[in-house]
Amino acid sequence: MNPQIAAAQGLIASLKSGGMSYAEIGRRVGRDVSYISQAAKGKKGGNLVGALQQLSQGAKAAPVSRRVSKSGSQARVRRGVQTDSAGNISVKTRTGDKTLVKALKKGGQKPVKWKIKVKKAKTTSDRTVKDTGFNGGSPQGSRAGFHRNTWTCDKLLDRIQKPQPGDTWQPGEARKAMAEIAARENSNSLTSYAGIQEVQMYTV
Repeated sequence: MNPQIAAAQGLIASLKSGGMSYAEIGRRVGRDVSYISQAAKGKKGGNLVGALQQLSQGAKAAPVSRRVSKSGSQARVRRGVQTDSAGNISVKTRTGDKTLVKALKKGGQKPVKWKIKVKKAKTTSDRTVKDTGFNGGSPQGSRAGFHRNTWTCDKLLDRIQKPQPGDTWQPGEARKAMAEIAARENSNSLTSYAGIQEVQMYTV
């Protein structure tokens, strides 16, 4: 194992034995709880050593600087499933059906909302809007697949995996399913859309 990763693993174990949760450690160093959990398992975290040492010495906070790109600017945060200190899940993806399914499985019974970004959409007033978006996650009755129930991660995942007559997606096509469901929920203002650019999903 990389010595820095091993050092981070040991420091996290020490802090946890002292009564600090992974979520609290993450908050103090500026990383989400899933990152700290993976570091505790020795999968990553070599960049946390300095900050963790500061916490061990009594510091209240020791934010870790984000990595820098070759151009010298701050590198973009990796997309994928993110978890905050409260256990809420967020996802931002352009093409990741599997990433969305993974997040929904992780979310369980948590209520979920999402936003679909598209290249263009046509409104009920016959106006075409480019580079726009619309939200999903409102309890809209049977048109959305349930009767006045709030969407939860497990209900949405079940809906994605079990298309019904009239649905155009195949099991597992999360982006397409979530866009279609959200479009139905917005049928009072939206008639059609094209070109899914991104899906943002989060539990509440």
